[in-house]
Amino acid sequence: MFIQIAKAFQSWPAAGTARQRSAPAASADRLRHDLSALCRAHGAAWIADAEMVSIRPARAGRLPVEIVIDRGRRAIAFGDWVSDLDTDAQVLALAEMALAGRLRLRITARGRAREWTLEQRQADGAWTEISTMGVLGGGANDSLGALATSIWWNPPADVH
Repeated sequence: MFIQIAKAFQSWPAAGTARQRSAPAASADRLRHDLSALCRAHGAAWIADAEMVSIRPARAGRLPVEIVIDRGRRAIAFGDWVSDLDTDAQVLALAEMALAGRLRLRITARGRAREWTLEQRQADGAWTEISTMGVLGGGANDSLGALATSIWWNPPADVH
């Protein structure tokens, strides 16, 4: 991130020249514009403020998306699954996949949620894992032999 910030400072106009928006601010504006177009294309509702974009899909079973846009930082969240991203293109790609129904969130629990796994639907209909986040440690009531259950947010037709 430091390199991106340094490049942004280098691109600022010299003293006495016409003022322009900073590179991070211009990038954030472009990302908000692209997200707006993506939402229109999918009929999704969205709300944005200076640092956050919340997207609510038009179709049931699609993942809501939360995006942080803050001084060059990009993060995306689907429920409790959260990831920092390197580029605006990654943000747009994940948001588009969520709105198109090509992402789902698998939540694995042993009494309470322990893991959140983001999965992507492949062209053949199979689901593959993109990333898993989990809670470390456990409480006094946890046992290694406890039954783990999984639920899906945006389940495919073959999962009940």
